[in-house]
Amino acid sequence: MPSQPPYRLYHSFRLVLLSCLFCGFANLPSSYAQQATLERLWSGLKSASGVTGYVASSRGLEVYDLRSSPRLRLSSTHELIPQNDLRLRVADDTLLLAWNADTGLSFYSISEPLQPRFLKHLALPDVYDVDVAGEQLFAAWREPRFPVVLQYDWVEAEASSEGRIVLQSMNGFQ
Repeated sequence: MPSQPPYRLYHSFRLVLLSCLFCGFANLPSSYAQQATLERLWSGLKSASGVTGYVASSRGLEVYDLRSSPRLRLSSTHELIPQNDLRLRVADDTLLLAWNADTGLSFYSISEPLQPRFLKHLALPDVYDVDVAGEQLFAAWREPRFPVVLQYDWVEAEASSEGRIVLQSMNGFQ
């Protein structure tokens, strides 16, 4: 029997490895939801400490405790303001951004990674993508429009882990 090219062996090994991983995650529902959850968690939507993973689902924001190896444990589920077709991004390991094209952008505090708290919602319809660099948030629209740079400031309260978003300015560029 002729040997397989290296890329096919690698692909076969990857499929076997993924199959083994799926068998170990008994706490997740089976089928496509399990695969989608794992793909989102492996794609990097984790806290910087690597112990918490976040997934947007029809049930809301699912928070997974990634310390309970080899099993993936659902820690909690929280209501999300935009609920359909939601995208998530972690910013500075203290903020979780959630947005969709219909309702806009929401900020959540993840200073306690297993207990996210809602902070603020911005009505930015038709937002396609959001990225954060330092204290600037960049938003892009699905249709050709100007990008928006939103200057924000994350303020931690002294007495507790509560925080708030202070919107400093919003600039559009043609």
